[in-house]
Amino acid sequence: MLVLGIVTGNIMAWIRKDQPSVPRYLSLAHEGCYQQGAMLLGLAVAAGFSTLSSGTEQLAAWLLVIAALLLFGKDFYNWSAGVDDEFKARGLGLGLGFLMGPLHTVGVVLLLVGCIQAL
Repeated sequence: MLVLGIVTGNIMAWIRKDQPSVPRYLSLAHEGCYQQGAMLLGLAVAAGFSTLSSGTEQLAAWLLVIAALLLFGKDFYNWSAGVDDEFKARGLGLGLGFLMGPLHTVGVVLLLVGCIQAL
């Protein structure tokens, strides 16, 4: 995720050479990479406290990684397709966002339950 943040940041810098601002969804893809990357690093530490089985922890981790990639994919697609509002466009970006939400929720809840059990 952090590498994708760097790549999108370079794309943004290239665009800013000629324009006063960058497209909204490119900016969201860039920011989201750093936010998701930090979240994944923090949850990796939290997983160390969890009392869940390693299989359940791995499931939670994979759900969170897939969700983070879906979030990036959603925003990157919306930017590359020239989408102004994903809710109006009702395209692939919105579909990826709808897939991402439940995966994030289940992954976080699993790790949260494991950490609470450890208390």
